[in-house]
Amino acid sequence: MTLRGEPLQVQPGQTTITANKPIVGDQANQKASKQLATLLAILNHKEVKLAELAKNKSENKDVKEFAEMLIKDHSECLSKLSQFGGQSGLGTTNSTEPANRNAETNRTTTIVGSATSSGGLDFIAVQRQAAQSCLDKAQKKWSEDKAAECDMAYIGTQVVAHE
Repeated sequence: MTLRGEPLQVQPGQTTITANKPIVGDQANQKASKQLATLLAILNHKEVKLAELAKNKSENKDVKEFAEMLIKDHSECLSKLSQFGGQSGLGTTNSTEPANRNAETNRTTTIVGSATSSGGLDFIAVQRQAAQSCLDKAQKKWSEDKAAECDMAYIGTQVVAHE
């Protein structure tokens, strides 16, 4: 198995899949590729927005440099995901006030508003809502707490997330 764009070894009669390239032909595979790319784009966009927030709000040079590195890395991932049709659709955290969301209402919206027309769970909508909630909470923390406390929280979550 390889992830460098070379065909995977398959048995006779099976479909050859090339890693790191969009799947063409089969509509179901194209839809699945686009959905996966969108889920990954949401996560990468969230990482970019969190890093931008840290870069703009932190007073620590090392935190700012780390945030710049994450912005660069996750922006590159977003660019690559766009070839698969991945789109995040997230808002921004650049406002001075975080989005005003009631936790109970948000939880209900997530459950009720995340069903597909076929009755299944809309994972993209759930992931989008979770990412936006994370961004809103980070914005609130950076606006209410001391920069040093936010730096520790940001770096701590990034270390755990990237392990």
